[in-house]
Amino acid sequence: MTTFGIQDASRRSGLSEPTLRYYEDVGLLGPIDRDDRNGHRRYRPQDLDVLEALACLRAVGVGIEDMRTYQANRARGRR
Repeated sequence: MTTFGIQDASRRSGLSEPTLRYYEDVGLLGPIDRDDRNGHRRYRPQDLDVLEALACLRAVGVGIEDMRTYQANRARGRR
């Protein structure tokens, strides 16, 4: 399976590396897998999909709490 480091995930999503870490810390993303050898974050393609959605929400000024609601509804919608 293809995975991406934080720099690649940042470039692909348009979100900064600190923002990716913050979104993981506040529960909008993840948990993100870690490389067993060095502990670096490894983003899966489905993580990048979530980041793309979060980047779009951020671009239109959606706040963190509303992002959480969106993520919850998005997950619920698959069921």
